[in-house]
Amino acid sequence: MNPHITHTAIMKHFLPTAVVLLVCAAASVPPVAAQTRQPYDRTPYRIDTAFVNLFDAGSLSLCGITLPYRIARLGGSDAGAESAAPAVVVYLHSRSASGNDNAKPVSRGAVKRLYEHLAAGHTPALLLVPQCPDNRVWSERYTNGWQMTAVVKETLDTIVTRYGADPRRLYVFADASGGAGVWRMLSDYPDLFAAAMVAGSYPSRVNEKNAARTPLCCVVGDSDDVAPRTKVEPTVERLKKRGADVRFVELAAADHVK
Repeated sequence: MNPHITHTAIMKHFLPTAVVLLVCAAASVPPVAAQTRQPYDRTPYRIDTAFVNLFDAGSLSLCGITLPYRIARLGGSDAGAESAAPAVVVYLHSRSASGNDNAKPVSRGAVKRLYEHLAAGHTPALLLVPQCPDNRVWSERYTNGWQMTAVVKETLDTIVTRYGADPRRLYVFADASGGAGVWRMLSDYPDLFAAAMVAGSYPSRVNEKNAARTPLCCVVGDSDDVAPRTKVEPTVERLKKRGADVRFVELAAADHVK
């Protein structure tokens, strides 16, 4: 991930790997949970303590909202890479990983695949995994002057400053309700991310003019009745008409991400 690489080329580097996130996340749900169609069921989560401990823990408090997060620094095996400003990759989890344990989101299969991908790379990168509180959602409207996506933005600003990260290379991946948060962030902060990917999430209250400014990949499962193709593809087509670099992928035999 060279700092001079184009956003389209970045999409080609990151998104082929990212497309598997929906499958990875769905695979972490036991068959019984998948069959009962409980999108907010918390039982599928098995905390992988050893993996969670590979991340440093932190939190940011803003206007009464506390956002715990985990962060790992990866890559940088090339000569001179240690001094390069790292990229930042953010993962926003589905609602079933909400809470304050700072561990459920990191234990997602999607995070492990991102970790492996970045660890195998040659450019420094930070993997940031924040956790939404139980009583909030990523895509909420303003509450007391702040919403969760604004807290994520403030956290990103803090991470960029603290780690000397490259603000031009911020990437976001998300599934289900996390994806709804990404749609809102692309609307509210159109120049924040170099590229974005959402899985199993349909757009709601999207500013399409703003969202069209960020390269985007949308992934849905053909068996997903929460965020089906019919709820996602029309927005994708309208973004394309605005000249957006956007891709739509439908996965076979894939259900909703929980």
